[in-house]
Amino acid sequence: MADATGPIAATVATATAKPRARVADIDPVPVRGTSTWPLPLPTARAAAFIAAAAVPVVVATWWTPAVWIGAVMVLAVLVACLVDFFALPHPETIECLRLGSPVLPLGAGTDVSVAIRRREGVGPAARAAARTAIPFEFVDDLDVHIARVREPEGLVLPAAGHVVATTTVLPSRRGRMQLGAVHVRLRGPMGLAGQQVRFDVGRDVRVLPGVASVADAARLLRRGLRREAGLRQARRRGEGTSFESLREYVAGDDPRKLDWKASARHGKLIARQYELERSRTVLLLVDAGRWMTAEVGGLTRLDHVLNACVLLSHVAALRDDRVGMLAFAERILAYVPPVKGRMAVERIVDATLDVEPRLVESDYERAFAELAARHRKRSLVVLFTDVLSNDASRIVADEAKRQARRHVVLLVTLRDPALDALADCTPANASAAYEQAAAEDLLLEREQAIARMRRDGLHILDIDPRRLGPALVEKYLDLKARLLV
Repeated sequence: MADATGPIAATVATATAKPRARVADIDPVPVRGTSTWPLPLPTARAAAFIAAAAVPVVVATWWTPAVWIGAVMVLAVLVACLVDFFALPHPETIECLRLGSPVLPLGAGTDVSVAIRRREGVGPAARAAARTAIPFEFVDDLDVHIARVREPEGLVLPAAGHVVATTTVLPSRRGRMQLGAVHVRLRGPMGLAGQQVRFDVGRDVRVLPGVASVADAARLLRRGLRREAGLRQARRRGEGTSFESLREYVAGDDPRKLDWKASARHGKLIARQYELERSRTVLLLVDAGRWMTAEVGGLTRLDHVLNACVLLSHVAALRDDRVGMLAFAERILAYVPPVKGRMAVERIVDATLDVEPRLVESDYERAFAELAARHRKRSLVVLFTDVLSNDASRIVADEAKRQARRHVVLLVTLRDPALDALADCTPANASAAYEQAAAEDLLLEREQAIARMRRDGLHILDIDPRRLGPALVEKYLDLKARLLV
């Protein structure tokens, strides 16, 4: 069994773990702040005090000297704002460093953090300011495809040490993205004036599929091993597919296992002895055509499929299987030859990072022809697609049946939760009734196509994309336990 530690495990750990609050553990080069506005920025408290100065102005309509009282109040607020502003530390005495890994999991909430600290300034005023804790507000510039789930609140920059500001984010697209600058608005000790400080701590990050679900691999694998152990106990001793050794034939052995050449050499009946072959090949065929463009739960169907592929690849690597992938639409988009171990997962992630669903009809004949040309040894072929029309399902079924003569074919069809909900709802009017009837017709056609492919001997997993990963691993472990692959 392959080692469970390594690059993909490190990716999971760094992408899902909470950032540590030690500045020594983060980027070695801090970035100093720069002021984006040289003048004091009044706070809500300062605005309230200035609004209070309007009261004497209103009173001045009856008592003229009240105008001077209002003017004095406004002037006092302005002076206090200046004093508050100059009590703030200089932007260049504040440093910012990014925390964490340059990897984010697709479709899962994760934390993006920075550490902000102060260094000692020059002069008595700077040293006095350094002894004061400064409250501040924080905004982290994120890529348009990275949504904010929770912003940090109640942040205070201490007189000594540092503070970690964490934003919980939800990436909604795979690929290479950018974390931009960090903006901090400091508030003075009196809460009257603020200062805007910018830190150019941009970083390139990669949003990878399947990272958030790989942590479930060990649990799924343990469950599959228990089931596999139970099934193997019921099998006859010596049953398997991989040649192990020769031994003398005894009554009751299967005559088909006789080795006639060895029997002739030894002058007695010799039988072959087999053992269960542990290492198999798993080939993932990913349809990236128009069936995969629809969104379910904020992710495209293709993203759900790639999440499941990474999870299955990780489990198969732990089971010492070789894993490869072929992504296709009207042409071959990506190909990863089958390999063992951790490298299979890394290669699949890298190869599919830039693969996006295309609004074209997928060429199944080309995909299966490519498969037949590259792989002749019996393998588990997992095809991810959908079958909403008779024409498409007939092409898929014909190609899959042809491959089933050599390989074990598992057809993974993705359900449409919106279509299921529409077919199950109670129509409120005539228009809704027509829509429901159309949805029921589509689902009936789909079920007939799936039933026909099951009768043809194909293994089918018909599943909601949001539940695909664990269900796919369960199906793989079941096929593995039954020695079908």
